[in-house]
Amino acid sequence: MESLSNAKIEVSDDFDNLEFGIPTTISGYSRCQSTTSVATESSSTPQFICGVIKKCIASVRGSKLSPPFIVAFDDAARFVYLRAEVRFQDLDNGGDPDDKHMNQVRFYAKPGDKLTNYVPKKLGGPGNIGNWFPLNAEANVNEWEETLQNVYDYVKEGEERSAGIIYAMIHAYNDEYAVGNRPSHVVYCFNLYKNGQFDKTFEGRINNPLATLPDITVLNI
Repeated sequence: MESLSNAKIEVSDDFDNLEFGIPTTISGYSRCQSTTSVATESSSTPQFICGVIKKCIASVRGSKLSPPFIVAFDDAARFVYLRAEVRFQDLDNGGDPDDKHMNQVRFYAKPGDKLTNYVPKKLGGPGNIGNWFPLNAEANVNEWEETLQNVYDYVKEGEERSAGIIYAMIHAYNDEYAVGNRPSHVVYCFNLYKNGQFDKTFEGRINNPLATLPDITVLNI
């Protein structure tokens, strides 16, 4: 049997479906790969995301929200994956974090970082710790912020519209276990749906540098 680490990363046939992205089978702690290694094996955003789901998740935590808000961790207890859905009724109805959760996120922040949420409050993002990360205040996030606004504008057009939000986090530091829960790069894919049918997609990547990072050219996506 081919080992999990050597298995070819295939893009799921269901990748464009609204229900895609809820991890049902995970690698667990004993066979977990780093998202950095999966990124070097990937040539597209869908391939990378499918590789993270298949090879990099040691544990999953889902909220009781409807629709569910799911975060997943690698074998070093770092956030490596987030999945959420945005519906018309969720817009402008997100939650605020409490001081305890923000202090936990702040613990991993570096000088010059600001605390940022993956799913903004205007998209219905919750206030729990899994929705926040330290982001370099000088990082170029113009494309990402524009894309989030595009998602909002699309879903705002009617109750028949929704969005699937997926993030996968890379920890590509020279000592990848030294920085903790602060991603060096964040890959995102936002699929938009009308009456449950796939309409369009947005993909991109946020570079979240420290003073020094490995050459980003090693990441093919």
